[in-house]
Amino acid sequence: GLSLSPTMAFHNTAATASFVFSCLVVITMLVCAARHSQASASYQYIPRPWSHCTRSCGGGWKFRSYDCVSTTNGTQHVAFPIFCSHLPYPRTRQRCNYRDNCPPQWVYKPIGPCSRTCGGGFRQPVNVCQQIKANGEEIELPRERCVNTSW
Repeated sequence: GLSLSPTMAFHNTAATASFVFSCLVVITMLVCAARHSQASASYQYIPRPWSHCTRSCGGGWKFRSYDCVSTTNGTQHVAFPIFCSHLPYPRTRQRCNYRDNCPPQWVYKPIGPCSRTCGGGFRQPVNVCQQIKANGEEIELPRERCVNTSW
Protein backbone atom coordinates (compact mmCIF):
# COMPACT_ATOMS: atom_id res chain seq x y z
CA GLY A 1 0.00 0.00 0.00
CA LEU A 2 0.97 3.54 -0.65
CA SER A 3 1.68 5.68 2.38
CA LEU A 4 1.97 9.43 1.87
CA SER A 5 2.23 12.35 4.18
CA PRO A 6 0.08 15.32 3.16
CA THR A 7 3.19 17.40 2.35
CA MET A 8 4.64 14.65 0.10
CA ALA A 9 1.39 14.53 -1.87
CA PHE A 10 1.58 18.24 -2.71
CA HIS A 11 5.24 18.17 -3.70
CA ASN A 12 5.32 14.93 -5.65
CA THR A 13 2.96 14.92 -8.64
CA ALA A 14 3.48 11.23 -9.44
CA ALA A 15 2.79 10.25 -5.84
CA THR A 16 -0.33 12.44 -5.81
CA ALA A 17 -1.63 10.83 -9.00
CA SER A 18 -0.95 7.38 -7.58
CA PHE A 19 -2.69 8.26 -4.31
CA VAL A 20 -5.74 9.67 -6.13
CA PHE A 21 -5.90 6.60 -8.36
CA SER A 22 -5.73 4.31 -5.31
CA CYS A 23 -8.58 6.23 -3.68
CA LEU A 24 -10.68 5.99 -6.84
CA VAL A 25 -10.10 2.23 -7.01
CA VAL A 26 -11.18 1.78 -3.39
CA ILE A 27 -14.27 3.98 -3.88
CA THR A 28 -15.18 2.10 -7.08
CA MET A 29 -14.84 -1.22 -5.26
CA LEU A 30 -17.12 0.00 -2.46
CA VAL A 31 -19.73 1.25 -4.93
CA CYS A 32 -19.62 -2.04 -6.85
CA ALA A 33 -19.92 -4.03 -3.61
CA ALA A 34 -22.87 -1.89 -2.56
CA ARG A 35 -24.63 -2.41 -5.91
CA HIS A 36 -24.05 -6.16 -5.73
CA SER A 37 -25.23 -6.26 -2.12
CA GLN A 38 -28.36 -4.25 -2.95
CA ALA A 39 -29.19 -6.58 -5.81
CA SER A 40 -29.02 -9.73 -3.68
CA ALA A 41 -30.57 -8.41 -0.44
CA SER A 42 -33.72 -6.59 0.55
CA TYR A 43 -33.51 -3.59 2.85
CA GLN A 44 -35.94 -2.10 5.32
CA TYR A 45 -36.05 0.18 8.32
CA ILE A 46 -36.54 -1.65 11.63
CA PRO A 47 -37.67 0.58 14.54
CA ARG A 48 -35.89 0.88 17.83
CA PRO A 49 -38.04 1.25 21.00
CA TRP A 50 -39.86 4.52 21.68
CA SER A 51 -38.30 6.87 24.24
CA HIS A 52 -40.22 7.87 27.36
CA CYS A 53 -42.75 10.65 26.85
CA THR A 54 -41.35 14.14 27.44
CA ARG A 55 -44.31 14.91 29.74
CA SER A 56 -46.36 12.73 32.07
CA CYS A 57 -49.53 14.73 31.29
CA GLY A 58 -50.66 17.71 29.27
CA GLY A 59 -49.29 16.43 25.97
CA GLY A 60 -45.70 15.52 25.15
CA TRP A 61 -43.56 13.74 22.57
CA LYS A 62 -41.78 10.42 22.36
CA PHE A 63 -39.03 9.66 19.87
CA ARG A 64 -37.47 6.68 18.14
CA SER A 65 -34.78 5.91 15.62
CA TYR A 66 -34.51 3.15 13.05
CA ASP A 67 -31.84 0.74 11.86
CA CYS A 68 -31.34 -0.05 8.20
CA VAL A 69 -31.50 -3.84 8.03
CA SER A 70 -30.66 -6.16 5.15
CA THR A 71 -32.32 -9.53 4.70
CA THR A 72 -30.49 -12.17 2.67
CA ASN A 73 -31.70 -15.77 2.59
CA GLY A 74 -33.88 -15.13 5.66
CA THR A 75 -31.03 -13.73 7.75
CA GLN A 76 -31.12 -10.11 8.95
CA HIS A 77 -28.10 -7.87 9.50
CA VAL A 78 -27.79 -4.21 10.38
CA ALA A 79 -26.55 -2.39 7.27
CA PHE A 80 -25.07 1.03 6.59
CA PRO A 81 -27.86 3.65 6.42
CA ILE A 82 -26.99 4.49 2.81
CA PHE A 83 -28.44 1.12 1.75
CA CYS A 84 -31.90 2.29 2.86
CA SER A 85 -31.60 5.78 1.38
CA HIS A 86 -34.03 4.87 -1.41
CA LEU A 87 -36.76 4.19 1.19
CA PRO A 88 -38.90 6.87 2.86
CA TYR A 89 -37.67 7.41 6.42
CA PRO A 90 -40.41 6.49 8.93
CA ARG A 91 -41.90 8.83 11.50
CA THR A 92 -39.47 9.56 14.34
CA ARG A 93 -41.75 11.31 16.83
CA GLN A 94 -45.24 10.74 18.15
CA ARG A 95 -47.55 12.64 20.49
CA CYS A 96 -48.14 11.06 23.90
CA ASN A 97 -50.07 11.74 27.10
CA TYR A 98 -52.25 14.21 25.21
CA ARG A 99 -55.51 12.91 26.65
CA ASP A 100 -54.58 13.60 30.27
CA ASN A 101 -54.92 16.96 32.02
CA CYS A 102 -52.21 17.55 34.60
CA PRO A 103 -53.42 17.89 38.19
CA PRO A 104 -53.57 21.45 39.55
CA GLN A 105 -50.28 22.59 41.07
CA TRP A 106 -48.66 25.63 42.58
CA VAL A 107 -46.39 27.47 40.16
CA TYR A 108 -43.92 30.15 41.18
CA LYS A 109 -44.12 33.29 39.01
CA PRO A 110 -41.08 35.54 39.50
CA ILE A 111 -43.09 38.65 38.55
CA GLY A 112 -46.66 38.96 39.84
CA PRO A 113 -49.27 41.60 39.03
CA CYS A 114 -48.65 45.27 39.76
CA SER A 115 -49.75 46.39 43.22
CA ARG A 116 -51.47 49.52 41.84
CA THR A 117 -53.36 50.35 38.67
CA CYS A 118 -51.92 53.87 38.51
CA GLY A 119 -49.56 56.22 40.33
CA GLY A 120 -46.66 53.79 40.65
CA GLY A 121 -46.66 50.40 42.24
CA PHE A 122 -44.41 47.39 42.52
CA ARG A 123 -44.43 43.76 41.49
CA GLN A 124 -43.59 40.87 43.74
CA PRO A 125 -43.12 37.19 43.07
CA VAL A 126 -46.29 35.17 43.53
CA ASN A 127 -47.41 31.55 43.60
CA VAL A 128 -50.43 30.75 41.43
CA CYS A 129 -52.58 27.64 41.15
CA GLN A 130 -52.15 26.36 37.62
CA GLN A 131 -53.19 23.38 35.51
CA ILE A 132 -51.80 22.21 32.19
CA LYS A 133 -54.63 20.94 30.02
CA ALA A 134 -54.30 17.90 27.75
CA ASN A 135 -53.72 20.21 24.75
CA GLY A 136 -50.76 21.88 26.51
CA GLU A 137 -52.64 25.07 27.44
CA GLU A 138 -51.71 26.51 30.85
CA ILE A 139 -54.66 27.90 32.79
CA GLU A 140 -54.74 29.65 36.13
CA LEU A 141 -57.21 28.19 38.63
CA PRO A 142 -58.74 29.52 41.86
CA ARG A 143 -56.39 29.04 44.82
CA GLU A 144 -58.80 26.54 46.44
CA ARG A 145 -58.06 24.03 43.65
CA CYS A 146 -54.46 23.71 44.87
CA VAL A 147 -55.15 23.55 48.63
CA ASN A 148 -54.13 19.89 48.93
CA THR A 149 -50.97 20.20 46.85
CA SER A 150 -47.53 21.18 48.07
CA TRP A 151 -45.71 24.39 47.15
